[in-house]
Amino acid sequence: MARTLRLAVAQSTVPEDPTDPRTLRASGAEVRSLMEEAAAAGARLVQFPEGAITYPSKHVMSSGPPGTLAVADWSRVPWDVLREEAKSIASLAGELRLWVAFGSIHPLTSPNRPHNSLYVVSDQGHLVARYDKGDPRSETRTAFSLPRGAAETER
Repeated sequence: MARTLRLAVAQSTVPEDPTDPRTLRASGAEVRSLMEEAAAAGARLVQFPEGAITYPSKHVMSSGPPGTLAVADWSRVPWDVLREEAKSIASLAGELRLWVAFGSIHPLTSPNRPHNSLYVVSDQGHLVARYDKGDPRSETRTAFSLPRGAAETER
């Protein structure tokens, strides 16, 4: 008997200001609402866009005066709110028995800049992989991270 997988592709609003906790929470709520729609339609996997929770604008993140570009000031990002939203998405994925792939920024230790990442959450509500889009100027442009104990590859 043939096995099938129903896949949903969802387009959420992609906010460019990761410094506003209200916007991040609204974005997370929209992702969760779309997850519920996908599950109700029988999907087992839902794919969201890069930056589904936030995709920072270089102008918003600039440490310079308004209208100028300067080094990004990542200290303004409420990382705790981003973590809460990611955890809420993972928790709902487990409740709905739905695999979810969604994008957001991922903090690294200073002085490293955050990565633009894609998270993969299982239908058990566990983070099973994270794809990091690295610095486009470097030789290693991407990294694929699996949980501890699993094989890791870079390309």
